[in-house]
Amino acid sequence: MKHFLTLVILICSLLCQSQNQNNWWFFGQNAGLNFTGNSVLPVTGQLVTFEGSAAISDICGDLLFYTDGSEVYDRNGIIMPNGSDLLGDPSSTQSAIIVPQPQNPNIYYVFTVGRSRTLIGLNYSVVDMTLNNGNGDVIPSQKNINLLSNCAEKVFATQHANGTDAWIVAYGESIPDTEIYDRFHAFKLTPNGLDVNAVVETSSVGTRVSFDARGYLRISKNGDQIVMTTPGIVDTNNPSFAGRGAWLLNFNNATGTVSGPQRLQFTNGLYAYGCEFSGDGSKIYLDLNTADGGIQQSNNGGVGERTLLQYDLNQPNFASTPVTIFQTSPIDPTDDLARGALQRGPNDKIYYPRGETPWLSVINDPNAAGTSCNFVELGQQLLPGTLATEGLPPFYNFEFEPNLRVGIGCSGLPTQFFADPIGQCANSQVSWDFGDPGSVNNSSNEVDPIHIYENAGTYTVTLHIDTPFQNYVVTRVIQIPQAPSTNPIEPKFYCDDSTDTGVIPINLDEIYQEVLGNQSSNVFEASIHSTRENAEQEQNAIVSSDTVSSGTYFARVDRQDGASCFEIQSFEIEIIPFIQVEPIEDQLLCDGTENDGVEIFDLLVIAEQSLIDIDESVLDITFYDDLLNAQNGVAGISLPYENQQRREEIFVRYEYKTQPTCPVFQNFFIEVNAFPEIPFLETYLICDDSSDDGVEAFDLNFFFADQVQAENSEPMNISFHANEEEAINDELPLTNPYFNEELTERLWMRVENSANSECALIEPIDIEVGILPRVTQQNMVVKCPEDRVILTAISGYDQYLWSTGADVASIEVTNFGSYTVEVTDFNGCSNSATIEVVPFDEIEITEIEVTQFRVNQNSIEVSVRNGGPWTYSLDNFVYQESPLFENLVPGTYTIYVRGENACDTATETATIVGAKPFFTPNDDGFNDYWQVTEIDSIPEARVFVFDRFGKLLKQLDPLGPGWDGNFNGNAMPSTDYWYLVELPDGQNFKGHFTLKR
Repeated sequence: MKHFLTLVILICSLLCQSQNQNNWWFFGQNAGLNFTGNSVLPVTGQLVTFEGSAAISDICGDLLFYTDGSEVYDRNGIIMPNGSDLLGDPSSTQSAIIVPQPQNPNIYYVFTVGRSRTLIGLNYSVVDMTLNNGNGDVIPSQKNINLLSNCAEKVFATQHANGTDAWIVAYGESIPDTEIYDRFHAFKLTPNGLDVNAVVETSSVGTRVSFDARGYLRISKNGDQIVMTTPGIVDTNNPSFAGRGAWLLNFNNATGTVSGPQRLQFTNGLYAYGCEFSGDGSKIYLDLNTADGGIQQSNNGGVGERTLLQYDLNQPNFASTPVTIFQTSPIDPTDDLARGALQRGPNDKIYYPRGETPWLSVINDPNAAGTSCNFVELGQQLLPGTLATEGLPPFYNFEFEPNLRVGIGCSGLPTQFFADPIGQCANSQVSWDFGDPGSVNNSSNEVDPIHIYENAGTYTVTLHIDTPFQNYVVTRVIQIPQAPSTNPIEPKFYCDDSTDTGVIPINLDEIYQEVLGNQSSNVFEASIHSTRENAEQEQNAIVSSDTVSSGTYFARVDRQDGASCFEIQSFEIEIIPFIQVEPIEDQLLCDGTENDGVEIFDLLVIAEQSLIDIDESVLDITFYDDLLNAQNGVAGISLPYENQQRREEIFVRYEYKTQPTCPVFQNFFIEVNAFPEIPFLETYLICDDSSDDGVEAFDLNFFFADQVQAENSEPMNISFHANEEEAINDELPLTNPYFNEELTERLWMRVENSANSECALIEPIDIEVGILPRVTQQNMVVKCPEDRVILTAISGYDQYLWSTGADVASIEVTNFGSYTVEVTDFNGCSNSATIEVVPFDEIEITEIEVTQFRVNQNSIEVSVRNGGPWTYSLDNFVYQESPLFENLVPGTYTIYVRGENACDTATETATIVGAKPFFTPNDDGFNDYWQVTEIDSIPEARVFVFDRFGKLLKQLDPLGPGWDGNFNGNAMPSTDYWYLVELPDGQNFKGHFTLKR
């Protein structure tokens, strides 16, 4: 447990702005002043300026930087690295004014106005004091940013009505670049920077000519009035000069608007330049001159007469009844020291330069009326070698009231106090009264003290800050509330969800109530944090939509009324891991030999096997037959468990033994399945069909499955396999119908309970294709007209049935026709055949084709009408089935043709003609003549003999003996001779033979 205090700061809106920021002045020719306490010390600077300049100091009055509107010098009098060539001008009336950015002590805006007729207008540049080793520098990207293209040589800056922002107001044109100045332009500077679009233009004094761009623009200390001079010799009788003179206007520091212009009257022929309000805003001081210019000589050798007027705003006709405070002598040219600015100092005195002089005039009591204001012409000496010219630096106008900051604590805890930063300055003194008289430590002289209020209540705190310029008293009424407390928080246990990430969302209301205890939730509030650092800094609080993991957490109790004291209490959160389980599949057991539907189930083993990455020894696992009982953890099932019905639902409860608050449930079914029963199965035989290929389609389901299914009361899955191994492994089931590969095959049938594949039996089954019987070797029988024929089927079959009704293997028939017989074997396979009994065909030889004139390679081929079958012979003894006779020698042949039954025989003759290869005409009785063999059977034939030169030697008579080898009675020599045979059917045969002597 630990008490803490977080500071709630009541912040001064000016953030360290005070009148000390006006303590350093630089002007004229190297002149300067340092306002320290009640002293005003002349100093020297780097400026040489005819008119405008500006300077700024920190809260304690230490110099930061200064400028003539063109060059920016740091506190050491060195031009900043980027501090040259700003767009102000040493000859511009109010060439520059410096404004701190609200709530940022390091950023300063330098607003510059150019000299008349230069058309440079209003610009700004930004100085960052953190640059240049803390001496500051102009930010290059924020330098010479234009706001108005042209404006008069006058500008002022004052605090916004909200106490934070600042207004920067210039006098410019309605129509750009006309040099007719008739309109005020107000820009707002905020903590976020300059709002260049927040421009407020309001109607002004009237039309101004370009020459009158000079003159001063001042705002009262309380920020509600403006005085402005528009130089030029005043002549109220000349309408063209209507805009010249001095004017009092109202300023609304909430809106930036200017209104109600009122002329401050003075004698014609004078020229208004410097102007200023008294500190209380009741008086206006106005610098008048007879010469319309600066440091220049008049007709009498001087630079013009000077008059200082006071307008008392408390008087009813103040605008027309000014009081002359000072006036030079018209007859003494030595006192003609030209125009000059009027500037109120940090001491509320008004300072007044008089041309190139080593001194300043001083109005010591500007709030006093008339000459009581105590004007001293040589009121402030300057350092030797330095001179005042016409101008003095203007400053940002704001109302400074110091503040205090309080880190309000609770009773019994430290309360931190902070004095206004001005109290930290070396020349300031601080004292505190904590409004707690009962405490021995009710006062302190520390700048930022701590005080402990033992009791809750209301206290008045008083801070005294004494500075060289003024003593301040700041009073605050603070409320010290009752300190919060925390009650102990018991360790919190939460169940992880099914993602089991160890990170879950939680509802924090229970923890809030526990840590607050009896403290009212209307006064106190609780927050939860993951680290002590977050709790102490009140950051990254856990909300109910956030997720948490196991670990140490920190509850913080605060008050709801803004008091930032609090107390922290640590506590533990443990996320109980989700018990991850895989879904349990339904548990199926095959019935035992009794087949009674009852078996013993080892439920614990089943549940433990479902665990994922967790040791079952840390769990309690129980079983129930009802979900409600499982959720309540009552009426569990005893183990081992014997089922009561064939199918039952079981509920499992898993919980940690040490943390039983996060149970996990799941359910599954247990079921006892019947074991298959297979009846005796005969061989499945199918007789071969007419294709006679030994392959048939076996409908295994029809023959076997239906028998098996009928034998079992529960649905069975039945499959068929090529071998026992495939049946056991339930692989490669056969398609149905099954087409056999062998006539006889053994297949395997697998029968399993459709609800449980483990309940399976394997059984061989036989299939067979019955071969069709071979019926007969007779297809057709030719019967002679009077014959009787025997028709015979193949013997050895169980049954015969003829179309005649006979039931024997052979029958005798006398009639022509078709006779069908069906035979059946012992398998019951039947086949039938038809035998045609037909009459014989009459034989008619239609053609005999002879191939001849080949010595022993001649042939005869016979063609017969009708279908046969026929047999053929050349000797009526040996018959052949072929009608072709080959390798015949020349001669005459008789051809015999008959049918198989020999009912009829036909004959024809055929002659083969041939030529002898030689002859020997030697009268020995052998081969004495050459003749074509068998040519006499063709008497119409013509035979010619030629020598080798083609000379015809002899034409032979087919019926004669032939050629005797002579020609014209002369014997021809032995050599080869040629023949030509012309047959009457158009065939011609040529060849040669040899005559041998």
